[in-house]
Amino acid sequence: MRRLVQIVLFPLPWTVRRWLLGKLFGYDIHRTARIGFSVLDVDMVRMGPGARIGHLTFAKGLTLIEIGAGGILGNLNWVTAYPLKQHDFFAHRGDRKTELILAHDAAITARHFIDCTDRITIGEFATVAGWHSQIVTHSFDLTHPRQDCEPIAVGAYSFVGSRAILLKGAHVPERSIVAAVSTFGVRNGEPLGVFAGNPAARIREADPALGYFTRDRGLIN
Repeated sequence: MRRLVQIVLFPLPWTVRRWLLGKLFGYDIHRTARIGFSVLDVDMVRMGPGARIGHLTFAKGLTLIEIGAGGILGNLNWVTAYPLKQHDFFAHRGDRKTELILAHDAAITARHFIDCTDRITIGEFATVAGWHSQIVTHSFDLTHPRQDCEPIAVGAYSFVGSRAILLKGAHVPERSIVAAVSTFGVRNGEPLGVFAGNPAARIREADPALGYFTRDRGLIN
């Protein structure tokens, strides 16, 4: 029903649609934030000043999408989660949270696949850039065997290139770069790294003076 209602609201002016999303679903959307023609079948949406969700992004199964001031979730993204209320899988992960959290001035650009079966956190000024990357918080555990999940975090001011894959439990260190078409599963890397390969490994140190690491504004067009 939530999906259908949101589609029906599309023709309305954004100010009216924002008010109705708050009244009908309890979403907390700042008056300067904006959602395009996207469907968010999630329990709660929180958006800070100037935050944006683009067009044709679809989300389902999450308890929360939170975007800080100036944060961006772009066009044509597919965001899903195995819902907490379903217990066929992940019962051993009683602390999992089906959440997508973007800190202030963080960005996920366009055409990415995002699996929030466990929490995904994108740090301040970090960018999941380009297109067709996958952030996958769950996989099959061959040892036990069973489905398993772990949170994924992208550190502040980090950059993830096109078609990268971030695996469950991965943590991109602050002010680091994940090269395009890399498969990243690093958990405890040091900041200021350049990571590349399949599987990704630290190939060198990033220059701390890079303008990207020292900027004071969000997504750079």
